[in-house]
Amino acid sequence: VPTSEDPSPLKSAEYILFFGAFFNKDPEAAKHFRDVNASYHSVKVNSGAKPVVAWMSFYSKNYTISEAHYKKAFVEDAGGASFDAEKALAGLPGLHVSTSATGKTVTISISNFNASGLSNEQVKVAAAAKIM
Repeated sequence: VPTSEDPSPLKSAEYILFFGAFFNKDPEAAKHFRDVNASYHSVKVNSGAKPVVAWMSFYSKNYTISEAHYKKAFVEDAGGASFDAEKALAGLPGLHVSTSATGKTVTISISNFNASGLSNEQVKVAAAAKIM
């Protein structure tokens, strides 16, 4: 099952238990899963301020912010908070929000910014400044 379709990051790790049963390796599979589970949960940051994380990419004059469920789970499980792009960037020109079963994607086209006379790199920097 693809990571984007699993409800939890550890659900994929549980497959080791399933396959262990087929090869009479239940004890080894259970130990491996316990180790993975303990390692996954050991990274959680328990500080007062939660770091805010945005999963961003830039391609073909568009910034894309992914709010896929599995990415949000990674961030929250580590003690962080996911960036709510739709709320934080409301009213920004060129904002497009799409929702699917795997989560939300927010796209911002930099061609909607006033970019007359700027190079593509300058437009990219100007758009990033407005987003951040």
